[in-house]
Amino acid sequence: MKSIVYIKGSSISDVRLQKFLRFFSEKGSNLSFWGWSRDGKNPYMEGVESQYLLTGGGFGKKSKLFFFYILWSIVVFFKCLRTNLQDKVVIAIDFDSALPVYWASKFKNISFIYEVYD
Repeated sequence: MKSIVYIKGSSISDVRLQKFLRFFSEKGSNLSFWGWSRDGKNPYMEGVESQYLLTGGGFGKKSKLFFFYILWSIVVFFKCLRTNLQDKVVIAIDFDSALPVYWASKFKNISFIYEVYD
């Protein structure tokens, strides 16, 4: 089964994300998670190679959070360019993760799935 990379602008502690990761882990997929630890706790999940590309920013103050959204986009964009993602299934969760993956896909042949959590 192909390797799967989940990219999300928050931690791995999201219940919906954990259900997907657990399902694919049981099916034998090689799983990676790239996230943003807004509170600095950096939780991990067994069987998932987790990398927190950005730490801090919190959830509330708009001016601070705006800066961190821009920083998150830049970090994800360059991480996509530096990483060989051509043979992986990339799942970008929500717009804040999908936009930098989309722009990186214009420079490298990266196919990705854009998933929106409502």
